[in-house]
Amino acid sequence: MGKYKKGSLEDFAQSETVWGKRAEGLPEIGFDLGRIPTKAELAYLHQKCSFIQMVNPGAQGEYSEIRFLRAPSGWLIFYYKNAMAASPGEGLLTDDVYTTEGGQAVQVCTGNGTRIKQIIDTASELVRIAKEENWSGVHIIDGTPLMSWGVWKAAKELGMEVTGYVPSVEEEAKYERIKKNCPSLILSKTPSP
Repeated sequence: MGKYKKGSLEDFAQSETVWGKRAEGLPEIGFDLGRIPTKAELAYLHQKCSFIQMVNPGAQGEYSEIRFLRAPSGWLIFYYKNAMAASPGEGLLTDDVYTTEGGQAVQVCTGNGTRIKQIIDTASELVRIAKEENWSGVHIIDGTPLMSWGVWKAAKELGMEVTGYVPSVEEEAKYERIKKNCPSLILSKTPSP
């Protein structure tokens, strides 16, 4: 086994290898789960571990075998014809989009953009697929806040009804600011040639 010796999980976790720093291959989250997390820690987890589960409200149990699709953001889409889910996939197990500056975790840009951009891009891709598949709308079963907002934003722009999620006044105001100040970030109802 080369330089690795057989031992306990504790020995493995203490080793100086990349995986040793991530016992069982899971990323370190940087705070004690034995206490109530702070708002900042929850915000970090919501971005790091973002996900969405959504269904076609017009489907009557019409689901297919699962297909795995890769969004342009690099995220994994679980596609069941009338149901979809998405998560960072393997990106969940890496911290390479974060660096430490002055003791603070700061997100840096990778080839697919920041985690926030990846969340919004993936949400938009899910809604684009739903629209192409002629879904009657989108019902959000569960999801992290920004991912749910991203699905709502994309559905609103593509003329699809969303149930299972209602944006707050602040979230609607955020959408209006984006529409006014960054029109290039608004999806078009008609595909470009």
